[in-house]
Amino acid sequence: RPPADLYRWSLSPAAAKDAVDILVHAPGAALAWDRALDAIVSADPRQRDSVWAMVANTFAALADPAVLDAVSPAPAERFDPADFLSRRGTLYLLGTASGAVATAGLVAALVEDVVEVARRLAAHFNLPYLDTGLLYRAVGRRVLDYGGDPADPVQAAQAARALTPADLARDDLRTQAVDRAA
Repeated sequence: RPPADLYRWSLSPAAAKDAVDILVHAPGAALAWDRALDAIVSADPRQRDSVWAMVANTFAALADPAVLDAVSPAPAERFDPADFLSRRGTLYLLGTASGAVATAGLVAALVEDVVEVARRLAAHFNLPYLDTGLLYRAVGRRVLDYGGDPADPVQAAQAARALTPADLARDDLRTQAVDRAA
């Protein structure tokens, strides 16, 4: 589906029911995304609207016609993460500082999609997989444990060099504080 549909869905939980239906019937959809999205759009209105404000903010950059045009492929174009990974592609993200703020959610979604496909391919072919998101979280957690500032690159580098396998197995790597620190 074109990015314009994604933007339309982000404007209203009711409109996102189309996206739920697509995820239910798409053979390549990420596992359980249909149920997760349906749970959000069907939730109590106060909870749903709170979550949906973040969704709308994530895709707000698509309201700019220039951004929407830049991320909309031509009719014969499509980005296939599996093909990209099999060709050992390199993804370059270029932009301005102000543009980075506006498009951060879109970039995060793209990266998450590529990482999810890489994880699936590694599992399918029984290959080792390095969960870089988990590494970022473990570094952030370690910096927080020592009372440091996760935004300080020196402290983050020290924490990264000191990581152990036990740091990656911690149960507290998926908290909001660690999200912010990562």
